[in-house]
Amino acid sequence: MTDKKSTNSEILSTEMLRARIAKMEYSIPKNPTDEDIANFQEKIRQIYIEETGNPPPANIDIYHSGTKRYQSITDSGFDGTVIHFYDPEKGINQSYTLTRGSEMGEDNGEGKPLDWLYNVFGIYTGKNKTQFDDAKKFAKEVNSEITAKTSKEGLTKLDNYGIGHSLGGNLIQMLQLNSGSFKEVYTFNDAPPSAYQLAYIDTRFRRHIAQHFGISAFEFDEIYSIPSADLEKFATDYYKERGKNIHHTTSADEILFAISGFRGFLFFGDRKIIETNPDFDGLKDVLDNVSDEDLAVIQKKLAEIAPYYQKDGIDGIVFGVTGFDKKFWDQSIETLKDLDLTTLNPVERAENAITVAKTLVAMKDHVGLMIDKVTSLKDELPALLSIVGTVSAEEREKIESVIDGMVDNLETMQAAIENIGDVATLEKLRNGDLKGFLKQIEVLMNTSDIIKTEFNEFKAGFGSIKTILEELMEKFGMATEAHLMDAVISALSIEGFSYEGDDMFKVKMVGGKPIMINLSSALRLYKEGLNIYEEKNNLLKQVKEAYHREYTDDYAQRKGTLMKAIASTESDTAWAQSRLGYSTTVYKVTKIDVQETIYPIPPANTATFQELFHYHETEQEAGVKQINQIKNSVEKFFQEDQKVASMFKLI
Repeated sequence: MTDKKSTNSEILSTEMLRARIAKMEYSIPKNPTDEDIANFQEKIRQIYIEETGNPPPANIDIYHSGTKRYQSITDSGFDGTVIHFYDPEKGINQSYTLTRGSEMGEDNGEGKPLDWLYNVFGIYTGKNKTQFDDAKKFAKEVNSEITAKTSKEGLTKLDNYGIGHSLGGNLIQMLQLNSGSFKEVYTFNDAPPSAYQLAYIDTRFRRHIAQHFGISAFEFDEIYSIPSADLEKFATDYYKERGKNIHHTTSADEILFAISGFRGFLFFGDRKIIETNPDFDGLKDVLDNVSDEDLAVIQKKLAEIAPYYQKDGIDGIVFGVTGFDKKFWDQSIETLKDLDLTTLNPVERAENAITVAKTLVAMKDHVGLMIDKVTSLKDELPALLSIVGTVSAEEREKIESVIDGMVDNLETMQAAIENIGDVATLEKLRNGDLKGFLKQIEVLMNTSDIIKTEFNEFKAGFGSIKTILEELMEKFGMATEAHLMDAVISALSIEGFSYEGDDMFKVKMVGGKPIMINLSSALRLYKEGLNIYEEKNNLLKQVKEAYHREYTDDYAQRKGTLMKAIASTESDTAWAQSRLGYSTTVYKVTKIDVQETIYPIPPANTATFQELFHYHETEQEAGVKQINQIKNSVEKFFQEDQKVASMFKLI
């Protein structure tokens, strides 16, 4: 077999091509249908034509992680696509693995924010590798399939390229650092890989760390004790060969670039800085000033929380930070609300009292844990707030005051619970001291009211902190906008072109005023419009064929059959003679003449159908003419641009 690599030059050869396709990959739904995949395939083709003025030089196949063939049993949040370009005659055989970035929530934002949780616990802390495992499995399976398929067609060498944005940029770099299987890797506003993440995933690397720094290879948390600068240098040297072909396109204003200097984060390859918002200086200068000590505190806190997240997701994170067990408290508060201690039924009242007492006593350990966790949170507050940026002393005091109030709420609850005594004493009172029992019920009622009031105030504390931080988060909002692929594509635009959504716009100055044309929309209108009229034309042909089959042809066939029958009758004098008697003495049949009158198809029917056909033919002709007029107008408007002129011929 011959490998025709001489013509296998990189197909997605420009930043804009790669950026637009990476952005469009987000549009593929979680569990795509064949139609969704076909639409994506067609959009790639159109983008290629728009950006190059040429048709794609090879066939395009799409493989998506959400299709049933590649789905994992458990959803880690990973989404990815492999685009395969191939043409055996031209020797083209290239696959592009696209790993998708962070989405606000799974299922079009309705589900859990798995991506953002992976950013924290998988990348920064290095305690989760579920998305990496899924990305590795998907890329390996698909590229093995492609290799097996194209080998049969004479293409022995498959060139693999990687593209990723945000979290996807991290995943594609991790795949490259782990396997070195990509010829080139391109990232946009990537989440950088971290030494902790690599140590968690790559056990061989972890053993080298343990040997070099004298820590245990089996106690992962010991890695946090290594000076971050030393660990980063060691990791960079270890992976430098596999990382040299990683190319970054990064907005100076975006959030992940701002935190790229945090402890443990690594940089490989080369970086192109782009400006996405001239009015915003970004957050890098602010966050570069966060001390390594503060970052170590944050990292340690996240490492503590990670097991809770692994077990219970977001509820686990809340529990890890505050000790707040949502399920327990929801059930306990509902119990206090539901049980009536004033009922006149003495048996029911006694049973309710015992249940309330048991519920309150069960809260005791939970409240104690929450006091410890929330108090500890106040101690870690300076480090946690340091990553928020410019937090004023006044704002910090407000937050500390809210946390103090939350601790007060918990301590009030704790004191109230301790005041009720134990359940066993209450049961003794019920069985022998009615007066004492009734007095204890009053204590339970008061305690129950205190718990409900203080608990509501405790929960309100979270809302107060959020309100204080809202203004501070405004800058993070601007940094987040700069992180999106829309901002990247806009920054990469050349003069005369702009982009909105997945569409390309071209601008031309006329009389000193800019005229903007949506080229992508015009191409879609032209292509889809002609397709629609082609479908109408085919349908009209079918209707005409049906008309002739059911009316004119059927009429002619029936008439022919009748005329044959008449001719047969007129020629069969023997049959007529037999009906009159075989003797020809009295009657002799010498000739039969059938006097037939066969009416034609009513002219009104024919006219109705002809008018119908004419109407649709005229309407179709006018529609096609109108579509071509739009096309001609766009071509004429940009007649000096050969690329635009060629688009309509290629689409």
